[in-house]
Amino acid sequence: MALVQPEIYAAINALLQGRDRAALCVVVDARGSVPGKRGAKMLVYADGHRLGTVGGAGLEERVREQALEAIRTGRGGCFSYDLSKWTDGGLNSICGGHVEVYVEVLIPSPHLLLCGGGHVAEAMALQCDLLHYRHAVLDDRPEYIDHARFPSATGRFLQTVDDILPRTVPLAEYSDIYVLGYSWELDLALLTRLLPHATGFIGLIGSKTKCETMRRELADVGVAPEQIARLTCPIGLMIGAESPAEIAVAVMAELIQRTKQRADAPA
Repeated sequence: MALVQPEIYAAINALLQGRDRAALCVVVDARGSVPGKRGAKMLVYADGHRLGTVGGAGLEERVREQALEAIRTGRGGCFSYDLSKWTDGGLNSICGGHVEVYVEVLIPSPHLLLCGGGHVAEAMALQCDLLHYRHAVLDDRPEYIDHARFPSATGRFLQTVDDILPRTVPLAEYSDIYVLGYSWELDLALLTRLLPHATGFIGLIGSKTKCETMRRELADVGVAPEQIARLTCPIGLMIGAESPAEIAVAVMAELIQRTKQRADAPA
């Protein structure tokens, strides 16, 4: 029977709402005289601190080291530990038992900020629901961010050019930001505020001509070249998409591809 550790589950839920990796370590087998029983769990954070226990002492420290390596590489697995100091490769322990621990890397799913609540954003939000990705929406038109249009949004931000970002929007929460506005002036105002402050992916919808023009406009208003270089435009896989729904599929497919690459990449 698995041990019930509600604080672990609460912490996992909190982690998955953020952007940081962690590792869940679970004792899946225990034989002989060992301190960590089957089902014991320990959550290891990227900074090294931990919640819960898999048995303490040298075993726990070795599992913690393995968890940190898994967080760094993005790859977990099942690891065996012999708690007999007299055996080749055994831990410095006289318990004499054997423990297997499964280490799972927890990587939060994407959380999108859709800047502009038009047709493409609406179609992307539907795709987010299917993929269990979170999303929020921002627009300067109240009717384009209402509950009926975006029922699953984690946030709805009514922003004008004068009060827009970053003071009023928690940019650190978002892994991916898409600028999908109806006005290039509004897009420009958004990007001049997003690029210096947001740390995640930033994409702009538009043609190659629009993208080149926007990069020049950003330079003209003083945005640094290294910040402009972070901007991805056009967005989406090149599949010949035309309708808002097709464009949303192309953009979300590219996001899925990038998400998988993030998961496999070292932290």
